[in-house]
Amino acid sequence: MGKRTTNWGESACISELQGIKNKRMGHWGPAIFSNDTSADIKDEFNSLFNKETPIDKIKEQIISSFKEGENLEENTDLWLSLSFLMWQVGYEDDEVKKKAFKIIDNGIDLKVWKESDADKQTLSKRRKKLSELRDKISNHNPQPRKPRIRKPPKSKFNKGDCYAYPLKNGNYTGIVILEEILDPEYYFVLIAQTNVNLNRLPTLDEIIESDILIEQPHQGLNSNHRKSISSYTNSKYKEIVKTFEKIGTVEIKDDFSKNYLSFGAAPWNFLVDRANEYLVDGKESPKVKWKTKNYIKMKNTQKKNSIWNIFKKKKK
Repeated sequence: MGKRTTNWGESACISELQGIKNKRMGHWGPAIFSNDTSADIKDEFNSLFNKETPIDKIKEQIISSFKEGENLEENTDLWLSLSFLMWQVGYEDDEVKKKAFKIIDNGIDLKVWKESDADKQTLSKRRKKLSELRDKISNHNPQPRKPRIRKPPKSKFNKGDCYAYPLKNGNYTGIVILEEILDPEYYFVLIAQTNVNLNRLPTLDEIIESDILIEQPHQGLNSNHRKSISSYTNSKYKEIVKTFEKIGTVEIKDDFSKNYLSFGAAPWNFLVDRANEYLVDGKESPKVKWKTKNYIKMKNTQKKNSIWNIFKKKKK
């Protein structure tokens, strides 16, 4: 995880209000985690800890990501933060504690703050925070924090499910679920929007034989078209999903579990808005064809039925 980008306007306001003249990158207060580096270390440590990563592996990764040079003066936030976090989870590490003690007892951290033009009031507050930290890490934590194991979200769709939903003119369009990503940290469902636009519910064959809706390119892109396929999160989806009617299920031939975000991510209202924009409002779609069945593993019966349906339509 890289270091956070400081919002200088916001930091300047906060510093002025708190009387902090500290010019070090991303410090907004005297507390141990009141700076960008320590906050990032805390986020990464807790994320790994909650995944039950061994502490020695977490330590190794944190040091690899955040250590700058070999001098303690360059790494005060690293060792102080790491010592606090290890104490919180009840893990004793002599190397980390010794470095934290040296930074506090030898006045290294306060010296760095002085050189960064911290005022007397801020230095006094920082000294108090350092003393509190030293008292903590000098003793074993009687109530160490346990990992907060996150459970994967519940599945909302099955890969290959085909749905229809109403457009604002009363017609129906169709979509295909290409992938559902269930992870403790996030949720995404990859959906392909078709160009189906019927005054009734479409059949499964009609969805299979449809084209993927093609959108105009986003500003700045060099390509002249974009398939209407996006990844959607699990927020603000319930009202939209209420309108879905399942038409059937197909077998998706590709695995999108690794590249689902390459299609872009979008809020759920985009799914409906895009369909209405092109299929109802008449926004011009690029003259490009891309068959929905390019994503489907076609069975022999499906192929025969689809060809026979086309033949019957032409005969009529």
